[in-house]
Amino acid sequence: MTQISKDVFFFAGMLGALLGWTMMLHHLKSGAGTARIYCGAVLLVCGTVIAGIVRLYAFQLLLLPACAFALLFIPQLVRNVRNGISAHGHNLAITAIALIIPIILAAAPRDIRIEPVPLLENPRTTDAATTEITAGKNWQTTASIPSPVDRTFLRLAIARRAYTAETYKSAGSMIDLDQQFYSAADVVAYLPRALQIGLLAPFPSQWFTQGASQGGTTMRLVAGAEMLMIYPLLLLGLPLAIWRWHRNLEFWFAAGCCVYLIVTYAMVTPNLGTLYRMRHGYLMTLAATGFAAIFTTLLERRRPKS
Repeated sequence: MTQISKDVFFFAGMLGALLGWTMMLHHLKSGAGTARIYCGAVLLVCGTVIAGIVRLYAFQLLLLPACAFALLFIPQLVRNVRNGISAHGHNLAITAIALIIPIILAAAPRDIRIEPVPLLENPRTTDAATTEITAGKNWQTTASIPSPVDRTFLRLAIARRAYTAETYKSAGSMIDLDQQFYSAADVVAYLPRALQIGLLAPFPSQWFTQGASQGGTTMRLVAGAEMLMIYPLLLLGLPLAIWRWHRNLEFWFAAGCCVYLIVTYAMVTPNLGTLYRMRHGYLMTLAATGFAAIFTTLLERRRPKS
């Protein structure tokens, strides 16, 4: 199966999982009934399984949204119980669903390509310890943050290093090629740049440049035309969406998950061609949200006042 063919199923699984979480939040908050919450749970499980089968690292990507969902979902469920909205017979099952998904994802098989091999060998001390990582570069552990968080940053460093290996350096659409991560501080410091690249690249200065091939040059023009339409939806539509739906919990969850996934790919993928493909489903979701906000606002303005 080619990478592009995999993308179709991967995006279907990932976006299906996000939709399942969002449905559960929405229907719990609205008190629409447990049947619709269970439908969201089924969609969540199916989407997670599909994405994980296509690309094993999907389980690791979805772990953070799963934990965030549990933190948002359970307090809302408690409020519903206190207000007599939720059906008491289903509370235990719904809570179990919210809690068991992060546990399963944490225990799921991992993509060995981004696992530290060997693992951090030096014991954690008060001073940062320097250890070898798979990519052959030194990683400086940070004693002030939890070890699982530090190792997650290490996985990002390993994944990025793979894209900057000799086989990728000849690609014509590399960006920030010399940027590497050697500690958690390096990863955090790169976050603003990753957000900029993830949401806005390719930048206007790159739309009309010569690619490594004629096909690459054509794709830069196509990407430029697409970004010309996306920029207003992100820069105008998203702020409008925040203004309209800032009290909507599921809006923040869905938008936050999309931004998280886009930034994660931007952190590890210095090749714009690959990044353009891998972020597409999440960027289009944000763009569609911006479009919905603009369109809804225009409709309201055109509606005759009573």
